[in-house]
Amino acid sequence: MDIDVLMRINSFFICLQIGKSTPNTVVLRNVQQNMTGKYGCEVSTDAPNFYTLVTSAYMYIVRKYL
Repeated sequence: MDIDVLMRINSFFICLQIGKSTPNTVVLRNVQQNMTGKYGCEVSTDAPNFYTLVTSAYMYIVRKYL
């Protein structure tokens, strides 16, 4: 079973296809070529430690599926 995650980036809703993604490649649906750019991500854990990891990377839209 593939699990998809719906995310909002600016005013766009895109779908992350977890089952088709790898540790080095992310497969997204509902993206446009002009969405290429630098994106950041922040992940935090819950109590009792509250660790946070923040990173960013440049994302290239290489192919648009219809």
